[in-house]
Amino acid sequence: MGAGEPAWAQRPPLRQMLEEMEQLRGYYTLQDEDGQTYKLTAEEADALGQLWVAAGFIVKSTRRGQARYVSADGSKQYRGPEVKSSGHTETGVQVNFERWEILPGDRPRRLANIHVDVIQ
Repeated sequence: MGAGEPAWAQRPPLRQMLEEMEQLRGYYTLQDEDGQTYKLTAEEADALGQLWVAAGFIVKSTRRGQARYVSADGSKQYRGPEVKSSGHTETGVQVNFERWEILPGDRPRRLANIHVDVIQ
């Protein structure tokens, strides 16, 4: 990140989110240090998703038709806003930031699936 980032991406919580997501393993609903669930607008989530997968990403879609961005090397994925009915969302809509381990000759293995709530 750096040059060319949108101004809102410089907000400390958003930069902190990206840095945290690089370190996480497993399934998470991302929260701040006070235990509050991070919430983004759909526009912020989409832009953050593009930063997550970096330049050269491929645009695909999920089985349900949501946007899915995959990094050029396949190690990161962003899935756009989707209605969720689990108890892990406060807004009922979440995006997913995923990290994958790419093993030669083997199927990719998901290392992290990070959920962030989306506000309308």
